[in-house]
Amino acid sequence: MSRFSLTIVGAGSSSSTPMLKCLLSKSPCAQCADASANGFESPNHRLNPSALLQVVDESSTTLRNLYVDPGKTFRESAIKVLKPRGVRYLDAVIITHDHADACWGIDDLREFTRDGEALDVYCDSRTLVSMRRVYPYLFDREGGGSAKTFVARVNWCVMSDAFDFFGVTVRPVPVYHGEGYINNGIVFESGPQKALYLEDVSAIPDASAATVQDEFDVAVVDMLSTKPYPTHFSVDQAVHFATSLRAKKIRFVGMSHSLPFLETNEMLSRRLPHAQLGRDGEVVLDCARVGANADTDDHDTA
Repeated sequence: MSRFSLTIVGAGSSSSTPMLKCLLSKSPCAQCADASANGFESPNHRLNPSALLQVVDESSTTLRNLYVDPGKTFRESAIKVLKPRGVRYLDAVIITHDHADACWGIDDLREFTRDGEALDVYCDSRTLVSMRRVYPYLFDREGGGSAKTFVARVNWCVMSDAFDFFGVTVRPVPVYHGEGYINNGIVFESGPQKALYLEDVSAIPDASAATVQDEFDVAVVDMLSTKPYPTHFSVDQAVHFATSLRAKKIRFVGMSHSLPFLETNEMLSRRLPHAQLGRDGEVVLDCARVGANADTDDHDTA
């Protein structure tokens, strides 16, 4: 049986924080000013929503890394979160949907592939069509696999059902990200460990309702701002949804620059004590075995 850790890599919205339009204005908001002044150390500094799953099989000392959504800020996320975690390689990637904040950093996957090995990239069929249109060179066998060009070698996998990642079951959960548009939430499960990851959500389809009502060690849930928005949970909607979950711990992600970290968490402590805003680099589900005796020669350590 494998054990895993789950880390929030990016906890912000598609615009990140600091938001450029706000920061470059004559009167930036307090969150953007703080994020700009204090950089990675600021809890208000937020990159595009993304996550890192790390797995060690009990029969092996190899640490394996699965990255969720290499979006517009992937390179910055690697510097801010992956480097301190000691991540040099990725073994698989999930692209939950075809929006820029979920996939526009995939060119930099070339920095994280092991020599001579193709990187498994999972996405649904709609996203695969978009990726082929925007990144044709990642589908070209000669370009993707040639030693003469610095291009990621990608093994594209259609994510239509659950798949195994070194002993962890990874299951897509269709959710609405605006009317008529399906995004993929994810359930990670191995033995007693179970985590729910729902970024970019506006509603839960009936077909996914039972899945999200399972018991979880942690649930990561979308929350944009106090104002209603057609493609995301607002604060009230996210809190209302979270109260229905059977999760030991809840972390919200996808926050816009309008939500101050400390003040929002004080409010959440009163409304839902086991729920807080997540922050970039936060390990929301940890396992002592992950990285404890990992091979540091050819593979990563947590």
